[in-house]
Amino acid sequence: MIDKEINFSDFQHHFTFIMARDTSSKVRASKAVMEAVDKIYEAVPGFEDVFTETGFYIFAGVFTVLTIIIGIIASKRITIKDRS
Repeated sequence: MIDKEINFSDFQHHFTFIMARDTSSKVRASKAVMEAVDKIYEAVPGFEDVFTETGFYIFAGVFTVLTIIIGIIASKRITIKDRS
């Protein structure tokens, strides 16, 4: 049997200290993530910087046609077999 008396005040102080330390580390991590996201956001060009209206329609049309062609070719080459 342990004769040492548990002091609730010490436990509460220690627990509060640990929680505060944990919260501050989460805040630092959160700030680091937000800074990384901001740097990536600044590095990636905006939609209007990449496409004009006409250029976007051309890109969308070509992408759609190529997707259909690739789908047709893949459907001729790939066959799904039943296990039974």
